[in-house]
Amino acid sequence: MPDESRPGTERWIEETSAFDRVRSVAFALQEPRTAGRIAESAHVSEKTARGHLQRLVEMDVLLVAAGDRPRTYYPDPAYMRYREIRTLAREHDRDELTDIVATLKGDIEAWRDEFEVETPDELRASVADDDVSEAAVYDRQRTAEDWEYADYRLGLIRDALAQYDRLTSRPPASA
Repeated sequence: MPDESRPGTERWIEETSAFDRVRSVAFALQEPRTAGRIAESAHVSEKTARGHLQRLVEMDVLLVAAGDRPRTYYPDPAYMRYREIRTLAREHDRDELTDIVATLKGDIEAWRDEFEVETPDELRASVADDDVSEAAVYDRQRTAEDWEYADYRLGLIRDALAQYDRLTSRPPASA
């Protein structure tokens, strides 16, 4: 999220619409935020942000946290997942996606062999073993996070491959 003190912020403000800035900030959220906080990051008024956020809610790309006062907004996880799947299918052909799958599966197999565990949760639990040093604790934590991300990416790629034709087809041009 651009910050006025960071290089490029003025250009970002000049070259993008208020809607695009609000959408960009909202899509980057890791937890629900109020319209005021989103407005501040997007360099728009709170009223402008509220209007654009409502439009994004109506488009089913943002959600409003239930019962929150003031209202807070966050990206719809289903929409964000679909965007990632569509991007994978558009940016990679089937062979490239297959190569990525092979690499991710190879990484997971290597972690299973190296740490003698079957899941990232088992790897996390292993940090309490007597023979695990302090440095190894942090290494195992990072590896567990990488493993979870690899599992997540595998799910995305599996969906991209299953829906590849639909995601990459273009309707014929009309005259």
